[in-house]
Amino acid sequence: MPPRGPLLAHAQAHPDQGAVVLIDSLDEALTFSRERSIAHLMQLVNDFPPNVRSILTSRPNNARVTA
Repeated sequence: MPPRGPLLAHAQAHPDQGAVVLIDSLDEALTFSRERSIAHLMQLVNDFPPNVRSILTSRPNNARVTA
């Protein structure tokens, strides 16, 4: 299943409902392997269904996030 498969399945099963993806500490996620990480998933955000919204948190002034 593609990384965004659950979001697509939800959008198809419930087109009248939205979904929210909450990612806490994005700066820490960037320290893990690129393959199948949450940071990699967020690069695919343009392919998310239109009823999906994202909330991201990170430490302020983190070079990994602002670069």
